[in-house]
Amino acid sequence: MTILELLQYCMAKPGAEQSVHNDWKATQIKVEDVLFAMVKEVENRPAVSLKTSPELDMR
Repeated sequence: MTILELLQYCMAKPGAEQSVHNDWKATQIKVEDVLFAMVKEVENRPAVSLKTSPELDMR
C-alpha cells in the first residue's frame, strides 16, 4: 500500500480532516479533532500509526 492509498483510505472516513505535524513531518488524520492516524514515509517505505480505544484493542 502506498502513502497515497493510506491517505485516501483514512480520508474516506466520515468527517476526516488532514493536517501536517511539523515536528514529526507526518500527516495527521483527525475526526472531530481527535487524532486517529499518522502517516509518513520512513526509509522510503510508507508507515502508519493508528490510534484506537482500549475496548477495540481487546477484541
